[in-house]
Amino acid sequence: MSLSISATAFNRQMLHAGRVILLLMTIMPGRAALGESNTDSEIWALHRDGEFLISAMSGEELGTAEGIHVAVTSLTVHGHYFAQDEERQKTLRKAIELSRMLVAMRPEDPDAHFHLARALGRYAQTLPPLKALSEGIGDKIKQSLNRALQLDADFWPAHLAFGTWHVEIVAKGGLLGKLTFGASENQAKHHLARAAELAPDSAVMHLETALAYRLLGAKEHRVRIFRHLLLAIEKPVHDAYDEIVQATAASLLNES
Repeated sequence: MSLSISATAFNRQMLHAGRVILLLMTIMPGRAALGESNTDSEIWALHRDGEFLISAMSGEELGTAEGIHVAVTSLTVHGHYFAQDEERQKTLRKAIELSRMLVAMRPEDPDAHFHLARALGRYAQTLPPLKALSEGIGDKIKQSLNRALQLDADFWPAHLAFGTWHVEIVAKGGLLGKLTFGASENQAKHHLARAAELAPDSAVMHLETALAYRLLGAKEHRVRIFRHLLLAIEKPVHDAYDEIVQATAASLLNES
């Protein structure tokens, strides 16, 4: 799935990438990107400011569960929205690797399982549908999301991701995908509706729901898609990721 973002957001992230290179040239091997005194809260602050590559490197270097959590979140955002071609797949494979570490560190945390599913899903979107199916990625995503919802039945990000999973299989996997994974349009709509009930003020929820319905049928669901995109751009902006979400929603509205 190819998404558009504003030129300002893209240029800012490219500037961030340059800063990472400069930091790597000046720090000593084995030290975190911003020094050994980094804390979880400082690394989250980098993420919120849009320093995705720096926060990812710093979080992995810190090595705490929360540091890995930041690293996974930042890598998934950078890999999906900013990285290009081979770098995109490499970044998302790294996000998958760290997500598995996070699950091992926090096996009872639904968010850890969700992050693994999301990293796998973003990686799958870089592959031809049949290749993704042949590698068993769809089943791995399903297992992770099932586990997340077993741990917390009201964990809305997992419902949102599960709705998207059903949509991707139905839209791209054809009959083989439906039969293999038990995906259905009805289940997609069920999970998307549940996410909307649980997180009506989330811009991310509205954007991803609009994207899901675009795959189910842009003409058939035009009114619903338009409504969710409008709601996405009306929500308050709290951090750099919110800016990306709203820029993407605004771009999609301009296309419609």
